[in-house]
Amino acid sequence: MLEPVEEKNCDTCKHDNTYFDCSQCNDFDEWEKAEEKEDLVNHPKHYNMYRVEVIDIIEDATKELKGMEAVNLGHIIRYVLRYQFKNGVQDLKKARFYLDKQIKLLEDKQ
Repeated sequence: MLEPVEEKNCDTCKHDNTYFDCSQCNDFDEWEKAEEKEDLVNHPKHYNMYRVEVIDIIEDATKELKGMEAVNLGHIIRYVLRYQFKNGVQDLKKARFYLDKQIKLLEDKQ
C-alpha cells in the first residue's frame, strides 16, 4: 500500500488521507492540506487573539526590568489580555494578585 507524501483532504467531501483520487466521492482535481491542530504549547488561541502574540508584548514590556518586577508585570499583562478568551473574572483576579504584589514591591523600594 502506498503511503501519502503528506496528509491531504478532499476539497469536496473532506475525506482525509487520500492519494490521487478520493475513494469517498471520486473527486481528484483539487486538494488541500489537512487542517492543522491547535498548538496548545507554542501558540494557544487564547494568547493569539491580537495582531501580536502576548509573549511578544510581555518580552517588550519587561526587557528593562529585573527579577520579580519583570515576573509580576509579565503575569499582569498575560492575565489581563487573555481574560475575555479564557477564564474571565478568575484571570482578572490573578492579574490583581500580581498587581498588588508589584505595588508592594515598588513601595518597599522607596
